[in-house]
Amino acid sequence: MSNLEMHKLTEVLCAFWFSPEDNDWDSTYFGKFFDIISKQGFTIKEEQKSVQLSMMLKSQDSGLKPETDYSEGEGRMIFRNVDKSKAIILSSNFISFHELGAYKGWDSLINDLVNPFLEIYRGLGLGKETLQVQSLYLNNFSIPFEQKLSNVFAFLPDLEEFSPKAESNVVFQSQYNLEPNLLVLIKLNGGINDKTQMKELVLECSSFAVKHGNFSEAQLIADAHAQANSIFHKTTILK
Repeated sequence: MSNLEMHKLTEVLCAFWFSPEDNDWDSTYFGKFFDIISKQGFTIKEEQKSVQLSMMLKSQDSGLKPETDYSEGEGRMIFRNVDKSKAIILSSNFISFHELGAYKGWDSLINDLVNPFLEIYRGLGLGKETLQVQSLYLNNFSIPFEQKLSNVFAFLPDLEEFSPKAESNVVFQSQYNLEPNLLVLIKLNGGINDKTQMKELVLECSSFAVKHGNFSEAQLIADAHAQANSIFHKTTILK
């Protein structure tokens, strides 16, 4: 089995963060946005609520003790098309566009999904003053038990000289700041599937382009994508 056969591109996304000071957001925009995009195929919606954790130290006779408090955080809404091959996520001053298992290329994602629905979003009076753009590639790998992970992922060490056994678990994360305005993130995690005896791993290659100088939004999109795409090809050995 070749390295290319072991790989599956699961998700590609392009996300935007906007300035809170320049946008009057409230939860009614979930419904306003859905009313428009439901007529264009995004008929499935799902609300996700987050939980915020806060901790305070309180003085007691025995000394300082932590007290934990949970509260409902800011929610977000996920909109999907009928076959769930595309998704749009909306929350306060944030929108992201997702291709799920049906990726036709970056230009298709931008022209067919991002641009038309970002225009709808901005038609509601939102999306002013872009702060940062993210591009992310999510990849799944199913690797034979006996194959070394260092033969697939260029950034992993070859530890065969220390032990003849296969890797049983992998957790890897690395972050890089690139001048003048890019942040790159690589994550790899997974382990051995007991049923199939295959190494099942998820590789996330992500890049953030932050507002800088006179850089246009289009430039931020292009820079974020170029870096995320480059990371994947430089960190994996696909043949």
